[in-house]
Amino acid sequence: MKDTRLGSKNKDIVQRLRNVSHSQQRLVAIAAADWALRANQLSDPKLSEAVRIINKDGFLSPESELKLQELVEKLDAEYFDAQDTGASEAKFIQIFGKAHAVSALLFAGGADTFVAAAEAIYEASVSTEDEAPLFDLMSSLL
Repeated sequence: MKDTRLGSKNKDIVQRLRNVSHSQQRLVAIAAADWALRANQLSDPKLSEAVRIINKDGFLSPESELKLQELVEKLDAEYFDAQDTGASEAKFIQIFGKAHAVSALLFAGGADTFVAAAEAIYEASVSTEDEAPLFDLMSSLL
């Protein structure tokens, strides 16, 4: 069995993910990423296009993966800059959440549907201070 970072946060969801179809795992991955994007108030044409591609093809194209990875790296740089320049904790948390929300979307488009779902849920869970609504949603979908 594959170990996941999500297992350190919610073993029940990991177990339930193992027992559903690949198509259900993909739907859950997309739902987790979408939840994280909305929770972090992210809207960007690159993100919308990535969601469209995952919904249509079931995974991200290499070009879309690259665009999302570049956005994650940009947000990570902003995060470290905020840390270095003494930005407010609220600003720091906001950038951190956005980076993890985009990362959730990046994982949601991965080829292995179990890993895609588990990692998208994990990244979504660390994108906000309150993971309970996400875990409630995931439980309802599984």
